[in-house]
Amino acid sequence: MTNLYKGITRISLLICNIIIISIIVNISLYAILAMMYHKEKVVKISTYSDDLILLGDTYYINPVALNHLEQNSSFAILINKQGVVTWSHNKPSDIPDKYSLTDVASFSRWYLKDYPVDVWTRDDGLFVLAYPRLSRWKQQLNMTPKSLTRIPLILLL
Repeated sequence: MTNLYKGITRISLLICNIIIISIIVNISLYAILAMMYHKEKVVKISTYSDDLILLGDTYYINPVALNHLEQNSSFAILINKQGVVTWSHNKPSDIPDKYSLTDVASFSRWYLKDYPVDVWTRDDGLFVLAYPRLSRWKQQLNMTPKSLTRIPLILLL
């Protein structure tokens, strides 16, 4: 009976050690990936939006912002309050020139025709920055406060 107890204790300790090491490795990998992603996202969408100015009837964008768009193979559009694209750069042909309220609601957090997008509101409309297809994965995490408080407990199990 003593040998059985010792065996169960050893296996239990081994399992606990494996779980602890797995948690440490996962947290470390997540931190490394988060730092790598943070370095990638050099220019915020608000910066691009601020660099787009209206002079007379024509929009102009800062050459530095334009260069960033080119380097990242991204495109940008400005949609006015009526849903019409009033400015664009590198807009693919499969991207429409007019949007309804439901169109905007469907892509504003996720994807526009499979292009991952970020959206920024402006006084003259909506600035949309789109990245190449399959270049980003957008995921939204919805949790109740009660579920959020259970995360440490779940990690321990």
